[in-house]
Amino acid sequence: AGFYWASNALLVDARTFGFLYPVALLGLGAFFGLFFILPFMVWHALKNAGVWAKVFGFSSAFVLMEYLRSFLLTGFPWNMIGTMFGFSDICMQTASVVGTYGLSFILLVFIGAFYAMFRKQYKISAMLVACILALMIGFGFHRLESYDRTESDLKVRLVQPSIPQSIKWDRESLEDNLQTYVDISREKSFEDVKFVVWGETATAFDPRFSAYHKE
Repeated sequence: AGFYWASNALLVDARTFGFLYPVALLGLGAFFGLFFILPFMVWHALKNAGVWAKVFGFSSAFVLMEYLRSFLLTGFPWNMIGTMFGFSDICMQTASVVGTYGLSFILLVFIGAFYAMFRKQYKISAMLVACILALMIGFGFHRLESYDRTESDLKVRLVQPSIPQSIKWDRESLEDNLQTYVDISREKSFEDVKFVVWGETATAFDPRFSAYHKE
């Protein structure tokens, strides 16, 4: 479910490639599902162990596989569970210390604490949940408040023309698409802009190798 967007590229030309959508969707799920095998093998191996051994063993194995997935076969570091903290400016500040993999581990242990509650580990679980929240929120507030917010005269323009995917790679539209970026970039007050940032795949070619487009 987390990789459904990757299959959407096949719907740009649905008439030609649409039939491959379920193949791509299920294929991605099947392949990346292989990385879940080890964590659940660890969970099963620790079935007779203590609650916290299972929680920390599973969490460690899960994060290890996330790490390996980021590098194996050129790597695919997408949908790491730690990115869930990205919805909170405060909580995600912890990434400055432990990184995304660390956030994944913290989140899994946090969830594991609720599992431990069902196994009657109430006091330790409650203390662990409270400590995690207190440390992350406290550190997040401190880091955000200590950030230097001095205003700068530097002006940056972000350009996003929202060109539909259906014409983004259409050969007859490439020059028009590029011109749209240029026109928006040069709109009012362009003389005060120091940097112009275009989006991913803004052009269908590398302007560095085209004297015409450099101009």
